Amino acid sequence: MNDTYLSDFYHGWLIEITSTESGFEGTCYSPCRKKVQDYATHKSDFEAMQAAKQAIDWYMACQSLSSFLREQYESDRLSFEEWQSLDQSLANSPKAI
Repeated sequence: MNDTYLSDFYHGWLIEITSTESGFEGTCYSPCRKKVQDYATHKSDFEAMQAAKQAIDWYMACQSLSSFLREQYESDRLSFEEWQSLDQSLANSPKAI
């Protein structure tokens, strides 16, 4: 059974580290309760916390870049095809659940 082992805040996000039989896993919640996970098991709670922080940083960077690309498209600095291609390249970013 997964029980919350450790909790912390990072850039306004809540990080919960849970202990499992095979290690530690992290789940991140934004202030508006969007959920991001890295879906990996880590050997220590410290590694799980670091991975969770990286997932938050990556998610926030991709969201900022997506907004910037949209602004560039709306101000006619990118064609629809350019915007679509660049925005689609962010498809592998961590998604909020």
